[in-house]
Amino acid sequence: LSGRAQLKILTTSRESLDIQGETILRVPPLSFPISRQLLPGEKLEDYESARLLLERAVAVKPDFGITGGNASAVAQICRRLDGIPLAIELAAARLKVLPVGQIAARLDDRFSLLTAGGRTMLPRHQTLRAVMDWSYNLLSEKEQAFLCRLSVFVGGWGLEAAQAVCAGMVQPNEVIDVMASLVDKSLVEFAEEPGGLGRYQMLETVRQYGLERLSETGQVEATRRRHVLFFAGLAEKAEQRLRGPEMRTWIERLEMEHDNFRAALDWTLVHESPELSLCFAGALGIFWRKRGYLSEGRKWLERLLVHGEHAPEQLRVKAMAPASWLARDLGDYEQATALQEESLEILRATGNKLEMVDVLIQGGLLAVYQNDPQRAFACFNECLTLSEELGYRWGRAMALVNLGHAALFNLQWDAHSRSRCEESLELFKELGDETEQASYSSLVTCWARLA
Repeated sequence: LSGRAQLKILTTSRESLDIQGETILRVPPLSFPISRQLLPGEKLEDYESARLLLERAVAVKPDFGITGGNASAVAQICRRLDGIPLAIELAAARLKVLPVGQIAARLDDRFSLLTAGGRTMLPRHQTLRAVMDWSYNLLSEKEQAFLCRLSVFVGGWGLEAAQAVCAGMVQPNEVIDVMASLVDKSLVEFAEEPGGLGRYQMLETVRQYGLERLSETGQVEATRRRHVLFFAGLAEKAEQRLRGPEMRTWIERLEMEHDNFRAALDWTLVHESPELSLCFAGALGIFWRKRGYLSEGRKWLERLLVHGEHAPEQLRVKAMAPASWLARDLGDYEQATALQEESLEILRATGNKLEMVDVLIQGGLLAVYQNDPQRAFACFNECLTLSEELGYRWGRAMALVNLGHAALFNLQWDAHSRSRCEESLELFKELGDETEQASYSSLVTCWARLA
């Protein structure tokens, strides 16, 4: 090489050779549709994975074509197989014996399904499991153990989460080295997210393989529990920051981890105590409402309340209060009122003034919508008094803007009402609460139209 300065060697490898002069070009999976539904004007054939599937499908079934009837199934195959060329080729080969819709429906068991590689292919390329076994067996024991444990994450993870789930295997500072090794071997992907946060992710095929291997080690329960405890702690940490200037940052972080929270909740509702399950309710209740996951959030909270039927009331109220908000947003005022009244009774008995503020706001809004102005003003004024006593700026802002709501509904809007709402707008701006800033704007617009 030193004697041939212009010589270049192009080679493919499972990982970099790590030699001087090497330049790495990572080969990504084939492009595939990300969303379940194609956008207007978008064609499935625009994606490399769909074109490959069509080409290989025609080779085994000459009359095959992408139509309006099977496009959704083709897109699902390409998406769920992560655009991996070998996996797509193996799926296409199954068209000899299965309709495309049935192939898409069986991908939860992809390692048993995708076993139809050609005779001329290398043995490790003849089945999807064989190629994963080959790659897995080349790992060190430590790398294998990490890969298995990391497979419990859904939708990605950060370094702190990896350290929590892989605790006890190595020292915390060694986690970076093992993660780097898995990234080098293309079994884990790394990307820098907005805000400078590093995030790791596995292709779904790799994740499913890792889960199978984790089950073989007998470590599923212990690993899942570490995953749950980390995200329960994250939810409790977020709950303290969703009423202040960090609100927007934490809402975005919860969005990023939403799939992990779903997985953690699923596990806790079957395997963990109600006390641990209810730890998620406070922060996620706010998140679900802010992000518009109304029906999904309500279903989770209802399941938490059933699971925690005999839990202490001060824990149950963490799910009851947000469940009331979501029921109201979905138009179920009867259920919302029942949950709000029970929540307020518990909080008064336990002396929890901070959470009382939220529940009083909810009670006032329900009263507004049910044409009970006297109760509405009473709730909002008590909320304002408590917020001033606690120095709770978000509560004060909510009390002020909703006193404006009540005034508007009762045609009592005046300079005092507007002044209160203007103060609330300034507070919401300081807190970074864009949802409630929009609430103020809608108030002003409504009054301008009525006037």
